[in-house]
Amino acid sequence: MKTKKILLTGIVTVFFVTGCGTTKRETNNITSENPTETTAAAPDKLYTPEELTTLVDDFVSRIDSITPGNDDSQNLEQYFSLKQEEKQLDHALERYEDNLENQYRAGTLTKEKYKNLEQKLEKLEDQLDDAEDQLEISFGIDD
Repeated sequence: MKTKKILLTGIVTVFFVTGCGTTKRETNNITSENPTETTAAAPDKLYTPEELTTLVDDFVSRIDSITPGNDDSQNLEQYFSLKQEEKQLDHALERYEDNLENQYRAGTLTKEKYKNLEQKLEKLEDQLDDAEDQLEISFGIDD
């Protein structure tokens, strides 16, 4: 029993000392030497429909014009960076959808306005899903 406590204490100490946090790359919202990569949506910002449309359109345009190179390592790094950006955009869309639902439940948004904004949001989600599929096809990765 004492051995288990010592082992557990050792494991906790290793995690504490080495850190279980994010790497510098993750905390910088996708930074790279590759000029095709840009910072995605800020994690806690609530965007307007227009801002979300611009972010998704820009991402889709970049995915549509991407051409992987001959360096597999660099291609994989670029894929993971773009995939992370896609996740951040998806999260921003989810936050916006949650906000819409809260506004509707609170009575600050009419049913008509809610449906209209929800339709726009659905289109953006579909565009982002299509871009994710294209990203996987471009890099030959079935995720």
